[in-house]
Amino acid sequence: MITGTIKNKVDKIWTDIWAGGITNPLTVIEQLTYLMFIRSLDEKELETEEFENMSGEKMDKIFPQSPIGQAMRWSKFKNDDPRDIYDVISQRVFPAIKNMKHGHLPDFTEQGEMIEITDDTENDTEKDTAFARYMSDAMFLIPTPQVLQKIITGLDDLYELFFASTFSSKMQIDFLKVAWGISPVLHFPLRHSFRCRRGAVAGIQSLLVTDM
Repeated sequence: MITGTIKNKVDKIWTDIWAGGITNPLTVIEQLTYLMFIRSLDEKELETEEFENMSGEKMDKIFPQSPIGQAMRWSKFKNDDPRDIYDVISQRVFPAIKNMKHGHLPDFTEQGEMIEITDDTENDTEKDTAFARYMSDAMFLIPTPQVLQKIITGLDDLYELFFASTFSSKMQIDFLKVAWGISPVLHFPLRHSFRCRRGAVAGIQSLLVTDM
């Protein structure tokens, strides 16, 4: 059972989102899952860059290497002005993850138009197909820049407290089930809702993989 400081931080995230106008707990969980996934992509990229620096070997990257592509990384935008963070996530990062293919995010032109990744049906994997299917109807629903900034700060604090070292995708999934489920704003059986919500667990597992 999660208690103490971690529980208080989880509760605060829930309270901030609830106060911001999102009152459906499953919608909250979906939005938090998307943000955790966005963060995990940058963590994976940082690991890749560290390996490159140590080995001298060039590695495949998730994010476009353009200034716009690099600006989509969690570590790059998380300390920006809340309005800038909101614009980056709503106009760049979220559309990009909805169109992610083969472990790569699409780039954008200076005018803000997405440069779609070319389809390669011969090399499409079952994981690519499942991910695209789950994300096809995904929507970014965080209501305001201020709420988003509070969530980002709260998630960073949680990761620092709860995961002192690198953690697996299974741990992240368990963390979602347990941590979000202890929120005091939930007054119905969350486990049952996870089972009944079509594709919820499968979608979370698809989103929180570490080897996209």
